[in-house]
Amino acid sequence: MRLLLLLTSHNSLSQRLTTLLDELSPNKTKGPSYDRSFTNGISNLTYTIEYALNEELMLRAVERVKPDVIIGAFLTKKVPRSIWSKYMTLILHPGPPGDAGPSAIDWALMGDSGAFEDASQALDKECLDSDAFASNGSKKRTKWGVTCLQAEEEFDQGPIWAFETFDIPSEITKSTLYRGPVTQAACLCIIAALSRIHQAALTSKYEGATYTPELLPPQTSALITVTGKPNEIENPRHRPLLKPCQRAADPKIHTASHLAAIIRAGDSQPGVQVTWLDYDNNKKSLFLYGAWVENGDLPAQQSWDQYQIGQIVATREGAILIKTRLDGNAATERGVWITHARSPMSKETKVLPAKLPAVDAMLRAGLGKHLEGVSEWPLSTWNKVDGVQGRKTWQQVWVENVPLDSPEGGRVLYVHFDFYNGACSTQQCELLLKVIIDSVESDAEIRILCLMGSRNYFSNGIALNVIEASADPAKESWKNINAIDDVVEYILGDSSPLAQTRSTAFMRNRKTLTDRGILTISAIQSNAAAGGLALATCCDIVLCSANAVLNPHYRSVGLFGSEFHRYHWVQRAGLEVADEMMRKMLPIGPEQAKDMGLVDKVIGTRMSSPEEVEMGIKAYVSQLGRARVGERSCFKTFPWRSNASSGSQAVSPVALLIEHLVQLKKAHHAQLEFPLVHYRNEELSQMLLDFYHPTRSPRYHDRRRAFVGKHLPKATPLRFAEHNREGEEGLDIEERDVFDDAPGWTRGEEWRWAGEMVPEGFLNARPFDPKLLVKHDNVPQVDLGHLIQTKEGQEKIHKVKIATPDDFAVRESQSQSNPSESDHGKSSTDSSRSQLHEKTVHLNQLTRQTRGQGGILNAPRTIPTGQGEAKRSSVDFKATFRKAISMATRTKTSTGPGQLEKKAMITNQAVNQPRLSIGGNYKVSGKEREGEAPPILFPCYYSVPEDQQQQQR
Repeated sequence: MRLLLLLTSHNSLSQRLTTLLDELSPNKTKGPSYDRSFTNGISNLTYTIEYALNEELMLRAVERVKPDVIIGAFLTKKVPRSIWSKYMTLILHPGPPGDAGPSAIDWALMGDSGAFEDASQALDKECLDSDAFASNGSKKRTKWGVTCLQAEEEFDQGPIWAFETFDIPSEITKSTLYRGPVTQAACLCIIAALSRIHQAALTSKYEGATYTPELLPPQTSALITVTGKPNEIENPRHRPLLKPCQRAADPKIHTASHLAAIIRAGDSQPGVQVTWLDYDNNKKSLFLYGAWVENGDLPAQQSWDQYQIGQIVATREGAILIKTRLDGNAATERGVWITHARSPMSKETKVLPAKLPAVDAMLRAGLGKHLEGVSEWPLSTWNKVDGVQGRKTWQQVWVENVPLDSPEGGRVLYVHFDFYNGACSTQQCELLLKVIIDSVESDAEIRILCLMGSRNYFSNGIALNVIEASADPAKESWKNINAIDDVVEYILGDSSPLAQTRSTAFMRNRKTLTDRGILTISAIQSNAAAGGLALATCCDIVLCSANAVLNPHYRSVGLFGSEFHRYHWVQRAGLEVADEMMRKMLPIGPEQAKDMGLVDKVIGTRMSSPEEVEMGIKAYVSQLGRARVGERSCFKTFPWRSNASSGSQAVSPVALLIEHLVQLKKAHHAQLEFPLVHYRNEELSQMLLDFYHPTRSPRYHDRRRAFVGKHLPKATPLRFAEHNREGEEGLDIEERDVFDDAPGWTRGEEWRWAGEMVPEGFLNARPFDPKLLVKHDNVPQVDLGHLIQTKEGQEKIHKVKIATPDDFAVRESQSQSNPSESDHGKSSTDSSRSQLHEKTVHLNQLTRQTRGQGGILNAPRTIPTGQGEAKRSSVDFKATFRKAISMATRTKTSTGPGQLEKKAMITNQAVNQPRLSIGGNYKVSGKEREGEAPPILFPCYYSVPEDQQQQQR
């Protein structure tokens, strides 16, 4: 079955859907996490995506794809009649059968019970009336639904193919409901609808167009949910768009709970627009987000009575506390925390301002004087406060310190961090690191550290909104990436001897987690992306909810990325897979991530609730805490578990597993021939190019600005629109080698651009993974010497010599002879070879001496200290050679619309990448070049002998 997804943007719902469809694609062996009755007959799905930017692009995509079924998973534009009248077109509506309108979720969360037919009456007498809000508890919506219906002339009124209902958790935001229950139900509805369409087609009377729009759904599809439950949602209504200014939240009218509910119904879009934060009545407005009720007593020397309703009472970590109207039923609820705000769009610039911590937003809006004299109200503990013994407050980082269920004792530290939209600003990263360090260093009994993130997001990396609003975005970007790198460096816990003097300043003279005997776990409860995902995968064990969507890439926003990802992503997934996932920039599901090595254990199923996922995580941790070495096959961990040795002594099978795993990690660190901080330095070197280089920095700054301002794309990225890929030109710019170019750059100067000292040893070290780095002018000459391996009693030597500076000069002069020539004008062979030569470190000679025998052999996993002139980390030498990256090209078919014939399989074709053959010949795109050896492509450092360092100086 061929599918075309028409989307306004590729958001969390559509990404979750595509990861599910990937499980049902022809080249996947694993089925989805659903009962097979839901997927009957549709196990051979293929799909492509088109952004619904205008009618012309939609029509062009339909004509190219000729899909069996079109899906509007997240669509704000109407599908043209010329499409839905010819092709079966499904639309997802976030409401139950009978409900309609663009603000369905908003109305449900605002308190609309459907009792009033007129929308304005419902808004005034039910949604915004505090007395009604307090007294109508039994009438509030506790269930909602998602409907998959067929597109017709009128919005949300076509035949219903599937629907599902779910419970509405209390005190939930619109965005959390959308990413959680709505998305969960939507995916279930789409799969059920496709299965029903397939079954209807098999029994229909129509010929030649078996998936025709004239097919009829089962009579029960609008009465019974996909999971077999009756529809219990009463009084569905057709409600209009609910604008931000109509959500008239007012602390003088609404109680704390009611005010928070109104704001949550518009969070994270479109927000609630208010003017009452401008005490001078100049009607300066702000959009409010992130509402949390406060019912505690103010700190000493302060009283609620000294403040007027609507006045700012306190601040906390960038949030503001507003005093609200009291209510007899909730007399202790005195105020509401507002965590984030933004200014309205400027009529002159038409640019959407950044969404910022509320304090920063007020300062930028010219309301800073209202913050004068307002005190910071920090929490007195890192333990959880909100929700404990009836307390309500706002807390974005907290810990749970609980005992391990083990005779040996010990404790596990769960670290929760709920950062708005998953973005980690500089200050939030510093807060997270402080909480972790304080908690670990104050309790010597901790044996497991588990990063929990939150149920909203695990993390999405650096905070682009905060960066965009700063006075110097490049400088703030630099501060932010270093702050999150500090967290990752502490979690990695490099215990190697070199790390004691070469690590980042804050880690020197500080005992690492590894030295403390602490095993690290990350628990991805919800979506994670970019640096946030790298924060998770740096841990020894990675757990992931079956409902999460992972985006392991940075390039779409113009960044190389950091967080030591070139260490642990390559160690976990291998160089080829790591490079491919970063270049393809596609969302992946938990099972796929597990197959790749990024995830060690998937928790729950696609139908699991957040509570069930958290219970599963803690059950796993508890089981691990008491497990023995004999059970270690049940606990997959970071690769050092299998390729490191804890010493010559045998380990008792009844020894505690977590202690054994820490010993394995120590052994792995002891084998490292360079401290892990070198990965950080190399990644930061590239990030500095993204922040400051005249070619690369405009790209990052423009893309960041577009992301913050929610600019509409000009076209669908080719990585999503498979139907638009045509040969070598069918690549996005981010997939091309030229994306990493930095013309004129001399290695080391980038640090001075940011006013930083060049890190110790940086200029004397070979840069890692040159395939993703650009050519630079001052590469030191390095002789790797002899790499020795003992196998079956025989000593075998690999002699490797790096290219000389003269070789680089020759290649540079050749590349500059025609600088204006682009890869568009070259053949695939010439382009890939030229770009590869410009960007990689070449070997002049690769020979092997073995007691009179020729050939080549894998280098050792571990090089004993003192053997050879240089040393390397414990990795197979074959892993240093990158294989070809395939590009999907679509084979043309003559299948008409709606036909049941199988879609042509996508074939693979090597594009822009060489195929490497170890030995005297170097194969490039099927051709051989004698006398050239393959480049070193493994992303690690090779240490430089001291005598050569002196010569270079």
